[in-house]
Amino acid sequence: MVYSVKHMAFYRFTPATPAEPVQEKDHRLERLKFHVNTGDYFPMLATILGFLEETVQECKCGLTAEIVPVETKVVRDVRKDLSYLHHNYEIVPKKAKKKGLFFSRTVR
Repeated sequence: MVYSVKHMAFYRFTPATPAEPVQEKDHRLERLKFHVNTGDYFPMLATILGFLEETVQECKCGLTAEIVPVETKVVRDVRKDLSYLHHNYEIVPKKAKKKGLFFSRTVR
């Protein structure tokens, strides 16, 4: 699945807090469950990190020239890890795992 900037703007990059309205928290969890159930949670995270990487490279946000390449390498490595996880694993609820409903994919 390919995500656009408009699609990603729909996401809030702030964690849920006790002060977060219940409706917004439910909506966030609904989106999370959707991506887990459709099997594209890892690619979605990689896409978000890609947008953050582009932002760091474009604005530099007061970062020194030495830090930007280090940060972008970390983001690229994490994106590669997420791609590996997407192709070799799937997320299974802990309850299903405890009941023996866990089916892992073969690691390539």
